Amino acid sequence: MAPSHALDPFFQPRSVAVVGASARPESVGHALLKNLLFGRADGARREEGFPGPVYAVNRKGGEILGQPVYTSLSEIGQPVDLVVIAVPGPFVQAVVEEAAEIGCRAAIVISAGFAEVGEEGRRRQEALVAAARKKGLRLIGPNCLGVMRPSARLNASFGHAPPPPGPIGLLSQSGALVTGLISYAESEHFGLSAAVSLGAKADIDDEEVVEWLADDEETRCIAVYTESFTRPRTVYEALRAAAAKKPVVAIKGGTSAAGAKAASSHTGA
Repeated sequence: MAPSHALDPFFQPRSVAVVGASARPESVGHALLKNLLFGRADGARREEGFPGPVYAVNRKGGEILGQPVYTSLSEIGQPVDLVVIAVPGPFVQAVVEEAAEIGCRAAIVISAGFAEVGEEGRRRQEALVAAARKKGLRLIGPNCLGVMRPSARLNASFGHAPPPPGPIGLLSQSGALVTGLISYAESEHFGLSAAVSLGAKADIDDEEVVEWLADDEETRCIAVYTESFTRPRTVYEALRAAAAKKPVVAIKGGTSAAGAKAASSHTGA
């Protein structure tokens, strides 16, 4: 795989910052920081977490999980490859703009409060994407679980635990499906090369992740679950091209009334 692929920072970053890191154990910001530092929610060994620098950012400062807390991304003073954002929706755009200003080109927006909540949220999402594109920064999300790359010990999600390393690349619009399949992987003793929850797919869409997984040497087969397509023809072509390289299984959900309701919780569609 070419080292300059636009999605590389999401799967193989050299450093990660969590904006919205929190000392409250029940919060998403706490779970994100703990998963990056220790690999899983019940982890306690730093050597089992992400091997590169992990920076906690919260405007209150202080210390969380033994880590100094920076009041802004700019205060870090070191390169940051990937920013994981867990702040209220109205404040996400400012974080993305600051991330771009310090040279970061990849952000995972965990935060909800966008198109799935109505017209105001939709406008907020459109403004977020426009700002990111203007600055040259790519987004996964918003309203997503995050990204896991087990071989790199990267758990940039708020899921309880990462999957074992293995050959299956998992792409899902639903974070709940990702966590369910991880539990199943542990019980059935199979592993994943990557697990990606795209959420609202405001910027990065299915086809780009499929293309990345198709070229990824660790991924020997690809599993896709989606509830809605932003660009159906483009996704189909990406799946077709990937299937020429390795097995691909794709499932389209959201066709029943219950499924459509679940899909709208991610996209507002």
